[in-house]
Amino acid sequence: MRKKLDEIPGIVYIFEQPIANKLAEMLRGVEGTIVVKLFGPDLDVLNAKIQEIYELMRQIPGIADL
Repeated sequence: MRKKLDEIPGIVYIFEQPIANKLAEMLRGVEGTIVVKLFGPDLDVLNAKIQEIYELMRQIPGIADL
């Protein structure tokens, strides 16, 4: 996964262990196996990127509650 993610310019990602992940969920208020968060000053750009990510992720077998 790191190899593929490293190919995307400007992306920041982390991989966490289960206990660290549970603690992070409590601190961030987001629970899930995969969490995608976008940050930026331009809401139009963020909304466009959200739609792109949604369209890509909904093609992944097993994805639920997207």
